[in-house]
Amino acid sequence: MVAAFTNIIGLYFLATLLLNDFILFIPGLLGLGACLIAILTTLYYTGLGYTPIKQMAEYSQRCPAINVMKGLSLELQSPILPIISVLAAIVLSFTLSGQSLYAVIITNIGTDLMIGFIMYSDAFGPITDNAAGISEMASISVKTGTTLGYLDAVGNTMKASTKAYAMISETVTSFVISATYFIEANISNITE
Repeated sequence: MVAAFTNIIGLYFLATLLLNDFILFIPGLLGLGACLIAILTTLYYTGLGYTPIKQMAEYSQRCPAINVMKGLSLELQSPILPIISVLAAIVLSFTLSGQSLYAVIITNIGTDLMIGFIMYSDAFGPITDNAAGISEMASISVKTGTTLGYLDAVGNTMKASTKAYAMISETVTSFVISATYFIEANISNITE
């Protein structure tokens, strides 16, 4: 949240001082918001203290079929909010800016503002994810192994949040590339 707040302040000054247009602050803010929604949704669905993981732990004690069905239902449910947020960010940016593709590009930049958090997660996730395996191979005590099991779970959550970030960023990037191609190729609809 500290990184997001710092980025909002920086984005405001860049939009008003460098680009001299407050309207471009809004698409950047929408992109950053879509990125935060994706990360927070991922943390909810993969974090230890939240309902989905508790439900999966409960269903794992039953038969494998119920465990698989619950896992699939959570898997299909988890990307809905991030997808809606990225589509809303693109549409609102395009609409509020007077149908400017430049605003959608600023939205893409807004999704990339959380790169500091993502780089941290990319570095921290794999290290903690492998800690439990290393302790098991080294025959370390059960108590230490249990503690490292929690670190393993945190590492998995951090790696999942980086994947959510990549999904949001690449979706907006793909949209910008496709829209740019349509404009340059003078294509007004897909059937041409």
